[in-house]
Amino acid sequence: MSDIGILSGGASGSVTGQLDVQWIVEQLIKAKQQPIKDLETYETFYKAKKEAFQELNTRVSALESALYNVNTSGFDAKGATLNTGDYLAASASTSASTGLYSIIVQQLAAAQSDASTGFTGPDDPLLADNTFKIWTDASKTTLLGEIDYSTGTLGLNGLKNAINDLGLEIDATVIRYGANDYRLQLTAGETGTDNGFFVEAEAALGWSNKIAAADARIYVNNPDDNINYITRSSNTITDVIPGVTLDLKQADDTKITTLTIGSDSAGLKENIHSFADAYNSVMDYLNTQFTFDEEKQRAGVLSGESAALKVKNDLLTIATSRVQGVDTSEKYKSLSVIGVELNRQGQLEIDGKKLDDAIANNLDAVKRIFKDVGVAGNSEITYVGKSDDTAAGRYAVKITQAAKQAAAAGSTDIETLTGAETLTIWYKNNEYQVTLDSGWNSSRAASEINSAMDEEGVPVFARVSGAGKLEIVTDEYGSSQAVKVKSDQAAGAGTTGIGTTYIEGAGLDVAGTIGGNAASGSGRTLTGTAGDSKGLVLYITTTSIVGGGGDDKGEVYFTRGVGEALRDRMYEISFPYTGLLARNIGSFDDQLENIANKITGINRQLLSEQEILIAQFTRANEALAQMTYLLSTITNNFAKS
Repeated sequence: MSDIGILSGGASGSVTGQLDVQWIVEQLIKAKQQPIKDLETYETFYKAKKEAFQELNTRVSALESALYNVNTSGFDAKGATLNTGDYLAASASTSASTGLYSIIVQQLAAAQSDASTGFTGPDDPLLADNTFKIWTDASKTTLLGEIDYSTGTLGLNGLKNAINDLGLEIDATVIRYGANDYRLQLTAGETGTDNGFFVEAEAALGWSNKIAAADARIYVNNPDDNINYITRSSNTITDVIPGVTLDLKQADDTKITTLTIGSDSAGLKENIHSFADAYNSVMDYLNTQFTFDEEKQRAGVLSGESAALKVKNDLLTIATSRVQGVDTSEKYKSLSVIGVELNRQGQLEIDGKKLDDAIANNLDAVKRIFKDVGVAGNSEITYVGKSDDTAAGRYAVKITQAAKQAAAAGSTDIETLTGAETLTIWYKNNEYQVTLDSGWNSSRAASEINSAMDEEGVPVFARVSGAGKLEIVTDEYGSSQAVKVKSDQAAGAGTTGIGTTYIEGAGLDVAGTIGGNAASGSGRTLTGTAGDSKGLVLYITTTSIVGGGGDDKGEVYFTRGVGEALRDRMYEISFPYTGLLARNIGSFDDQLENIANKITGINRQLLSEQEILIAQFTRANEALAQMTYLLSTITNNFAKS
């Protein structure tokens, strides 16, 4: 609050009476300022409450983030371990399968490098009456580029610039080896024999190969096999062991590197410890708020706040709960079983040995404790997700209709096209034309169509069905998919059999039930719409139905984890604007705004009163001065007489 200024003086700018106007008005205004002091006390109180809730909200958000890290990366992360890092490095993605591999690096990939002989200067006109050609190989299969300087002369720098201007994946540079020794060097932009080149140059350049292009060569689990080695053009290999990246460092065909791919237990344990730390941070703060301080004779500012008490109760209730939907025979049902236990202060303590044993011996069970997990007993079913309405439990899945792609096929088998034929393919209200040549069979025709569709970026492909029918098919499944095809040739012998009228194909959505309850299909995705299985989302790859009433596809086992429940609750509590803590913070903002408005109103009123009081007391002071003067005059007159 800013102090109110007190004006002094009358119309003449000074007070000449017996009253101290400024002092009197100041005291009167101060007496009237007591409501502001009361409001400022409340303002301090509400600010402290707001700041305390903001701190709590920050800690709750950190707990939610820690649980997110556990649930999104901790269980799927894979680690790559090597018995030695001398010959290669390795990393694994979540898609990698656990396993043990023996690897020998026999040869590293190399980028080709060629160089000229030495010249005395980089810009001297040394080259004349010739051309410089770069081919794909020594057989001169394909000419990559040519520099013609037959009508003039070039120095090494000029030739270097001309080569670089060709825009090839070959870098040209002039290197100074020593005094009067400059050499032109060409180096392939990438390693591997496919990126090699051959230079045809005049004899004066003294051209020679310095480093030959080479592919990397490794053995995986067959060190004694000198035939079935694996070659790649790069020393970074990503497509040999699925989900694993190998970075080759050094070659030695007598050394075996053992690679172990397994769960990244170290990363998972770190995430669980971070979760416990974040949980304890919230609990420590709440305990401090609810504890009476004997020295200060008061509890924390959140003491008695129902929202803060609810946060604490939710933490304790969920942290001590059990996994929903887990079998009664299952040992791993709660956090305490894996060594994450509550102490008397409501904080989490971790028994490292119990946690290590649980992760090492039953990672799937540990995953169920933290995450909502769905497991299908049939390989044709994959758990995708759930909603808040989905109850934990076991659900039998029955499929009554398999999802289908949209497909449009010709009526006859293609042996050999006797003439050129142009097909028009319709997809998503666009038409695409592909011309097929005479003499092509069905496979050649399908290959041409696929190339054209890939180039256009259209999710449609061609395949050969039956004995040779050409079929146009959508990549995606479901009733939202449709495709049409027609030809510029009438159907008949020697044609695709498609004809000049559009042949249409429409997709189908999967249909079935989950746990005996209704479900809705969209493409290959089946979602429960009623009962306990409402919101359960499954991906179905069934291609055909055998039973007339539908095919039973076994059960989906869905459990709700303690960690997921705690994370969901912390997310709701700390959600911006509408979360429990945000609403409380907002209410204090409203209170503070109301107090500020009241203080402003009182100040405005006091300023007005101050002006009135100054005017009134100034007039009184002037009247008193006149009376004093009159009294003095009368007194003087009496004295003279």
